[in-house]
Amino acid sequence: MAFKPISAPDNILLDDGVTQKYVVFPDSVLENDDAKNNEVVFVTKKYDAGKKMLYCFHRGSKKSITREYQIYRYEIVGDCLYGIITERRRYRFWVKLNDQLEIVWKQPITNHLGKLFDRGSPQPFNDSIIVHSDIDLSIPDGEEGIDGVEARYKENGEIKWKAGLVDTVYSIQLVGDRVYIAHSQEIVVLNAETGAILLRQQTDFNPEGFTKVRCIDDYIFFQSTRDLHFKLFSKNDLTHIVDIPFPDAFAAHERHGPEKIGDKIYWSLVAADGELFDAKHALMIIDPEELKAGPPINIDLEQKPSVQVNCLQADDGEDYYQVVIEADRLDDALRFSEIEVKTVAATYGRQIYDSRRRNPNFNGEIVLQIKKETLDAVDDDKLQILETRLKKQLDRFYIAGTKNEPVTCRCEWV
Repeated sequence: MAFKPISAPDNILLDDGVTQKYVVFPDSVLENDDAKNNEVVFVTKKYDAGKKMLYCFHRGSKKSITREYQIYRYEIVGDCLYGIITERRRYRFWVKLNDQLEIVWKQPITNHLGKLFDRGSPQPFNDSIIVHSDIDLSIPDGEEGIDGVEARYKENGEIKWKAGLVDTVYSIQLVGDRVYIAHSQEIVVLNAETGAILLRQQTDFNPEGFTKVRCIDDYIFFQSTRDLHFKLFSKNDLTHIVDIPFPDAFAAHERHGPEKIGDKIYWSLVAADGELFDAKHALMIIDPEELKAGPPINIDLEQKPSVQVNCLQADDGEDYYQVVIEADRLDDALRFSEIEVKTVAATYGRQIYDSRRRNPNFNGEIVLQIKKETLDAVDDDKLQILETRLKKQLDRFYIAGTKNEPVTCRCEWV
């Protein structure tokens, strides 16, 4: 067996609780709870310009093998790794690596597999792996089009089947013996053994959006980044069940879809307003029992604390912002404080997503004030942690209007 326990070895905690950075210790990896039943363990460490150092650990011999690859979109099956490597920054290949990190086979890729979507991850099925395909107008199965999906034999990387599709593929999910595919406006279901099209269902989503398909229990969740609702279909025959709106001010993200953990479905959302794309996020929690009950299905948005945002003038005539939070619970106050400070920075400062409401007289200073009198607790250490978190995020993403320097925030109790 092999598996991918963590994405960054520098996050491994040793027995004494110390986090080791930039160094990988075989014992600490093999003793990880998730790895205890595995004879071979693969681990990756990203370190520069998308490059990853691959580590392979063998339990019996405690042998450690290390090799550098520019690799992404990979899956571990048995004692082998299947994925995409880039050579000389432009040439891409599907590869199979063995437990010595040697290339067993390598097949060229001519198209661009976007890192933002889940279409590129290889998905194992019997004797093959199913992946996003090269553009090919001479398709043996499916239809002529601009995109496709293919199966490659695990043994040698040769094509088993290739299915052409008329529109861009954004998402692929293998469930049982079916491959579920998201176009910009359509769901397509393929036979995983042959690539033949079994079912398809049109939607009325905006064709400019990025879509994702997720199969959970008996349902298909279908989302688009340009629409403020998601669609629920029957997994068996693609019958449309209901459209469910996202909570106000939030939308789907191309990186995230619904995931079932335990007995609940969790869905990470982003701000519907593009200006707040990196500033405001939400977690939607769905009870599958509510889906079984059928429509109408309502999504309740958490009530946020009282928030006041004031634009004030400094002695030099420039503007700064005061954010005042009043809440009952300390943890809620701290969580929403971070959201509101980043929202002010994104709205009135400068960032990668330009704001229509940018204040050219903003000097970059934000004062966060949290009212003590209504809180269930006051913790100076937690306030310091919040200030440290904000500094890291503001330094990285947000610039002041007048000084062209990172936005700053001072946190205080009032």
